[in-house]
Amino acid sequence: MKGRSLALLVTLAGVAHAESGQINLNADLGLAAPFTGRYGTAVGTNYAAQAFGPQLAVGVDYQLFRPLALEVMADFGVLLLPSWLSIRNLEKLPAATANIGLGVGPRFRFFDTDKGNLWASVHVGARLLDGGAFSADLGAGYQFTVFDRLGIGPFARGVVAAPGLKRGATVMAVVGVSASFDLVPFPVPPPPDDDGDGLTNAAELEVHHTDPRKADTDGDGLRDDVELAGKTDPLKADSDGDGVADDVELARKTDPLKADTDGDGLTDDVELAGKTDALKADTDGDALGDKLELATNTDPTKADTDGDGVSDGDEDKNHDGVVDEGETDPRVAPPPPPPDTDGDGLPDPSDNCPAVAGPADNQGCPKEQKQLVVITKEKIEILEKVYFATRDASVLPKSFPLLDQVAAVLKAHPDIKKVQIEGHTDNVGDPQKNLALSQKRADAVFKYLSQKVDPSRLEPIGYGPARPADTNDTPVGREKNRRVEFKIVGD
Repeated sequence: MKGRSLALLVTLAGVAHAESGQINLNADLGLAAPFTGRYGTAVGTNYAAQAFGPQLAVGVDYQLFRPLALEVMADFGVLLLPSWLSIRNLEKLPAATANIGLGVGPRFRFFDTDKGNLWASVHVGARLLDGGAFSADLGAGYQFTVFDRLGIGPFARGVVAAPGLKRGATVMAVVGVSASFDLVPFPVPPPPDDDGDGLTNAAELEVHHTDPRKADTDGDGLRDDVELAGKTDPLKADSDGDGVADDVELARKTDPLKADTDGDGLTDDVELAGKTDALKADTDGDALGDKLELATNTDPTKADTDGDGVSDGDEDKNHDGVVDEGETDPRVAPPPPPPDTDGDGLPDPSDNCPAVAGPADNQGCPKEQKQLVVITKEKIEILEKVYFATRDASVLPKSFPLLDQVAAVLKAHPDIKKVQIEGHTDNVGDPQKNLALSQKRADAVFKYLSQKVDPSRLEPIGYGPARPADTNDTPVGREKNRRVEFKIVGD
C-alpha cells in the first residue's frame, strides 16, 4: 500500500510541466481561531471564552524531488479576547496573547503545472502560547499562478498545541490566503540530443530531417550542427554536387555551396584534381582564364607558356584563344636569334666570314677582302657574272676569285647542306642546244668547286632558256638571262 501511495504522488506531480522552483518562499496570511483550551469555546471550570486574531506564516521549502519538499516555517500572530466575547470570566484573561510557532516538515505539491498547484504541508515544532509547548499543524490549499514564478490562493490549516502550564491542549484553525514565490527555479534539463551534435532529437526529426542517432548524417566529416550553421546540406556529403565533399571544400577554402567557386567555368573537382587554383579564375595571372587556356592548350599555371618572355595574355591580345592578325602564338616561341660568333653584329647565317669580324657592308668580312657573294635565305647571290669562253663551257680565269668566294662561303657554312648550280641561257638559237650548253656550264662550275668543297653538297643542273630572269626582247635582258645561280636547296 505504501509503494502504491508513493507511485500515486509521483504520478500526480508529473502530469504537467512543474512551475514551482527548487527553493520556494511561502507566506500565509489568515485569521486564527481556537476551538479548545483557555481561549476556545469549550467551557472550563473557571472560564469560557472565544478568541481570534491575525496570523502570518513565512516558510522556505527545498524540493527534494517532486512532489516532496522539506519546509521550515515560522508563524507570528496574536489572539485577541475582547471583554464582550467572554462567556464567563472567573479567571482574568489578557485581552491579547501572542501566538508564535516554529516548525519543520514535508510540503507536497500536486498537479504542479503552469496553471497552479494543490499543496499540503505538515509541520512539527514548538509554539509560544501562554508558555511554550510542543505543537503540530496540517495545512492545505490551492495556488493559482499569477505571473511567472508567483502563485496565490486560499488555504486552511489546523494547529494543535500541547497543554501548557496554565492551559490545556489547544486546537485552532487558520484560514486565509497563501502565496508562494519561486526563489531558485529547478534547472531545466536540456532536451535530448542522442548523437551529441548540438541539435535536439525533435529538431532533427521534425525540422531538419537528419538522423538523431548520427552526429554526421551524410558522413561528409562535418557534424549536422556545423553544416546547418554554415548552410551546407547535412543530408548531402557534397552539397553543390561538384564531386568534392563538403569537408574537403572547407579545408581547401572552396565554397561547398558553389560547384565553381571562382566562376571560371571549371568545376572545383576539375581544378582540385588538376593544377589550377580553384579560388582563382586566372591561376597564372596572365589575363587568360583557366578554362580558355585548357581549351587552347596553353598552360594555365604558367603566364608565359612558350617561354618567350611575353605573357600569354599579351600574345593573345584580345583574349579569344585565336591567333589573330597582329598576334603571336602563345604556344610557340619564336626561334632564338641566330648566333653571331665573331660579334660583328651580322648573324652567322648572313656572315660570309662568321669567324672573323667585319663590317656588314662587306658581308661581315674584313674590308681588305672585298666580297662578291651575298648569302640570302634562298641562294648564294653573286655580285658578278661567271664568265665562260665564247661558244664554250670553260670557266674563264677572271671568274676564279668569284667561285673561290662561293667555295669559302660553303666551307664557312656547313649548315648549308645542298646547293644547286643552275645554268641559264637566253632564247637565241636552238633551244635544245641552249639547254645542253647551260648544263655544260653548270657542270664546269661544279667541277671547279668540287676541288674545294665536298661534291655531295653540289648539284649541277641546266635549264636553258626555260627560266628567264628578264625579257629576251632586248640585249640587256638577254645578257641578264645568260647567268649561273647558286640556289640553296638543303640546310
